[in-house]
Amino acid sequence: MPDTTPPQRNAARPHNGRRRKVLLGVIGVLVAIPVIAVIFILTFDWNKARPWLNAKVSEAIERPFAIRGNLAVQWEIPARSMAPADRHLRDWLPWPHLIANDVHVGNPAHMKQADMAAVRQFSFSLNPLGLLHHTIGIPVLRFDSPRVDLVRTDSEHYNWVYKKKEEESKWKLDLERVVLTDGVVHFVDAVTKAKRDGPRPHAGQGPEIRHRLRGGRQL
Repeated sequence: MPDTTPPQRNAARPHNGRRRKVLLGVIGVLVAIPVIAVIFILTFDWNKARPWLNAKVSEAIERPFAIRGNLAVQWEIPARSMAPADRHLRDWLPWPHLIANDVHVGNPAHMKQADMAAVRQFSFSLNPLGLLHHTIGIPVLRFDSPRVDLVRTDSEHYNWVYKKKEEESKWKLDLERVVLTDGVVHFVDAVTKAKRDGPRPHAGQGPEIRHRLRGGRQL
């Protein structure tokens, strides 16, 4: 009587082929996710997100916030601005770089409604690897042509602080440097009757102020 049992080797081939196809499909999906994310960031009109972003920031700082100009996200590769000896493999990973134009921050609700601060442009890059550890890593936060109007109406009311909500957060801010270019500060104190103005440089000719920070801050 002939042996009709199929060879085990032949039976395993279709099974191995299906597993290989499933594995390749999973890898394809995982590779496609960052590619789609990059394409989305590059092609999305971020100005459509301004109303939502303005509302969220205004709620967080308890005062009006508005990006009235163009809002864009670009990509930058840190390795291109580094010395060859300082480059590592991770430095070739593209970082999102946000640029916002014509940004305004208002006074608190209990004070006369006016701009506490306005800036022609602010920009920063975000370290994507830090997000894996719940860290918002910003190497440089740059403000171009900021104007700040600091006002104190009495001993308890002034516009340069806000009450931070005492809530625990898993996120930490790691901000290394703040750079201000062509800025002016106007200070009015009703308590001491003082009025002071910082220097008002000509456009493009003002001093650049750099402030280096250490450590991180919990959000």
